[in-house]
Amino acid sequence: MKVIKWILILFVVVGVRVAICIADEELLYYKQAEVPSLIKDEIGVITLDADIYKNTDNSFANLRIFDENNNTIPYVVRTRKVNEKVISTYPVPLTTLTFEELADNRINIILENKNKKLVPSDMIIQTPNKNFEKGVSLYGSNDKEQWHLIVENQPIFDYSKFIDLRNMSISFEKVPFTYYKITIDNVSQPLKSSFSQIFTKYSKEQIQEKYEAFIQYEGALHIDNIIFSGKKENLIYGREETLKYPLRIIETSIDKDKKTSEIYISSNRQPLKKIALKVKSKNFKRKVIIEGTDDTTANPIWSGVVSSEIFNISAGQFHKEKIEINLPLICRYLRYRMKIINQDNTPIEIDSAAGKGPIHEILFFHRGKKSLKVCYGGEGFEVPRYDVSSVLAESSPVGGNRWNIGKQQVNTKDTRGKKPILSSKAILSAVLTIMVGVLVYLIIYGVKKVENKE
Repeated sequence: MKVIKWILILFVVVGVRVAICIADEELLYYKQAEVPSLIKDEIGVITLDADIYKNTDNSFANLRIFDENNNTIPYVVRTRKVNEKVISTYPVPLTTLTFEELADNRINIILENKNKKLVPSDMIIQTPNKNFEKGVSLYGSNDKEQWHLIVENQPIFDYSKFIDLRNMSISFEKVPFTYYKITIDNVSQPLKSSFSQIFTKYSKEQIQEKYEAFIQYEGALHIDNIIFSGKKENLIYGREETLKYPLRIIETSIDKDKKTSEIYISSNRQPLKKIALKVKSKNFKRKVIIEGTDDTTANPIWSGVVSSEIFNISAGQFHKEKIEINLPLICRYLRYRMKIINQDNTPIEIDSAAGKGPIHEILFFHRGKKSLKVCYGGEGFEVPRYDVSSVLAESSPVGGNRWNIGKQQVNTKDTRGKKPILSSKAILSAVLTIMVGVLVYLIIYGVKKVENKE
């Protein structure tokens, strides 16, 4: 029985030791935080930087704050908020008064704005026509006698015969007028029918020449509707602030067989909602697939992020581009892989890439503290739960005293902040170990009892 007791004691000691070992996992790095010279608020704010992003997980479980005596400071992590002005649009209903067809292949349309409080700044001409190019000028007047030029010869077009490209909108300066006059030039243009006719020339009852001719006809611009709208500024309170994060292109490869380009981009795991590209190429439209990974092995496993498209179109005075890729969620990866589907086109030349995303901040109560340690990094940590987290989360979205943080330092035995000894993992490990010890004791004790009866 003495042997059995010693075995049980051994299991209990090992169980407690396992719990302590799990609790002793240390945070790898720290930054010293200094109190600002002038404190205006009881809430302190520390902005996360590239070092902290790179060494924390997505839930910031491996992040803690400690005071001078290594006491844990309760905190909450949230995104930075600002009060921001945004532009919204509103409809401006105009009434058509006159339509005039001019001798030089132009038309004039005069409209009236009966609500002077609504001032237009944009116009869209709706038409079913395709394969055309027109110039549009807009004038304003308060008496229909003196007309003031607002915009001149702005292009509207449809190039669908050659490329999926169409523009029917015009923006202009926001100036209040009672009447607006639209002048459209080249309103009718010769169009070639899709049907042809074979003509034959005879000479002395013998065929001299055969040729094919297409029928041409006048194609006039048919206008379904003209829509005017205006813009106004609105103040949005507590809007999420974003920051431009640097990204680095580390490798570019072209697969001629698959007709794709692959661009590898590195980051410091900053939170990204967009990836913006700087390109040399023009007049392209390509499908793009983005993947991400934190795997640093030779054959990493990639996770799908988003499938989108990018384009850059320039035609005369018209220019339209979309070289920012929106990500469906906040993404934090060490590397991104961008696959561009080239098909039979020349690969796009990309100069650089940058990310855009929210800014995370640590909020906490000052309570007379002058110096703090922000400790982070490591694995196996749980998200801390503090009573004051809900209070901090509901505090004013704008404001707080911003603390300054220093350089990243290795968290040594003397400076580290440890997880609580009685963490849930530690207690579970100790209980399981003791249960196994008790089970072994019962089995051995039962076997011993059977042997004694025999």
